[in-house]
Amino acid sequence: KSTQIKNLGDAQVELSILDGAQNIMPACTTSQLQNSNSCLLDAYKKTDLDESGNLALFALSSSVYYIEPGYRGVLNTLGHVTQHSYVNGVGLKWPFISDMQKMDVRTQTISARTSSYTSDVQTADIEYIVTYSLTQDNVYSLYETVGMDYRNKKIIPILNDVLKDVIGKWQAQDLVANRDKARIEILKNLTERLDSRYFTDITFQF
Repeated sequence: KSTQIKNLGDAQVELSILDGAQNIMPACTTSQLQNSNSCLLDAYKKTDLDESGNLALFALSSSVYYIEPGYRGVLNTLGHVTQHSYVNGVGLKWPFISDMQKMDVRTQTISARTSSYTSDVQTADIEYIVTYSLTQDNVYSLYETVGMDYRNKKIIPILNDVLKDVIGKWQAQDLVANRDKARIEILKNLTERLDSRYFTDITFQF
């Protein structure tokens, strides 16, 4: 950038010039936050100047979080989980010490292949689809007790145990003829064993 100033008059003029950027945003500011909540952003924007070191600090006195539709939030402050779930929308949290975890409460799908032994020691190759949703009001408790990897820690181990138990009751030829009965029993056992405080709307197909 190059700037020129020319005095077109006869009198001598003294000028003080401030040349720089305006309306600098804190580093945590997203374009979505600026577009949807610029007034809230301006209200909590804070600027500090260290004149001795020519250092400027641009920050928010409170950090802003945004939870998208289809998600619920879990607020973690220095390891303490707030005991309720946050609905979608915009809010404020403590900067640096608070973290808002977003948990998907839409219908989720597990699709996989596995093998299990029938009662006559034949290998049954199974391709299955499981759908489920998280109980929206209890995601904070699920996060606190299990964490974000609840699928691998809770759902998959229980599902594998249920498949092994149910498939192991049938002989191979009877399993083929009674596929729907086996499916219903698997769904029943899976629903009973998965914690209803956290998981709902469970379906099973194979």
